[in-house]
Amino acid sequence: MAKRFNTHNRFAEELDSAPSGLEELTFYRRLEEHERRAAGWRRNLSVAALAIVAVVVAIFIAR
Repeated sequence: MAKRFNTHNRFAEELDSAPSGLEELTFYRRLEEHERRAAGWRRNLSVAALAIVAVVVAIFIAR
C-alpha cells in the first residue's frame, strides 16, 4: 500500500518542467505585442508615403 502512495504523483515533475503559457496571457505582454505591431505598421505606411511622394515628384519633373 505504501508503494501506491509513492507513485500517485509520478508525473508532477514532468508537469512542472513544462513551459508555462501564463506569460502570453498577461496584459503587459499583449500590450508590448500591440505596440510592436503598431510600430511596424507606421514604418510600412511611412515608406509607402515616401514612395508615393517620389513618384509624384518624378511625374511633375517629367512634364
